[in-house]
Amino acid sequence: MSGGAVVVRYWAGFASLGAGLIHLTVVSEHVAQWWLYGVFFILLGVAQMGWAVDALAGDLLPIPRPFAAVNAAVVGLWLLTRTTGLPIGPEPWRAETVGAADLLCSVLEVLVVALLVLAIHRPSVQEPRALSKEQIGLIAVGAVAIAAITVAALATSPPRVGGHAPHHGAASPTPDSSATTRPPAPGSRQHQPPV
Repeated sequence: MSGGAVVVRYWAGFASLGAGLIHLTVVSEHVAQWWLYGVFFILLGVAQMGWAVDALAGDLLPIPRPFAAVNAAVVGLWLLTRTTGLPIGPEPWRAETVGAADLLCSVLEVLVVALLVLAIHRPSVQEPRALSKEQIGLIAVGAVAIAAITVAALATSPPRVGGHAPHHGAASPTPDSSATTRPPAPGSRQHQPPV
């Protein structure tokens, strides 16, 4: 693998790792919508993280064509959910709003696809035993950039309400005033209205 291809392999691995982390972070939100959504996000997140570990630890990109196709399909599915909605699920054909976390995750997946397409069309040669300072610098720049995108996506994940995230942009429920009224503590004196 040429020096540039090594950098591409690392960047693709970092981007896939970030996308997988984001997907696993939002599993509970999607399980609350429909259990099958949750299963999909678990499988996708584990696959993306597993591929990333393999790509970062190995000398070659593992299954670049199928993995590029999977990531492209996931981006296509995301676009469908944001434009027309899915034909299945609890709310068929209802488009979801675009959130910062899912947009940034899709950016990482597009980056994986672009890098894998670049690697597929680039002739590979034997990978050098030691990385040059320039390669290490480029790898570090990629790691920091992708970590920043991942952290930004995770920081913008919807807040949890009662253990679940609100349904895609739904306002948080306002507490009922009667729900916040507490009975008096045992042994305390209650104020009695005059008779």
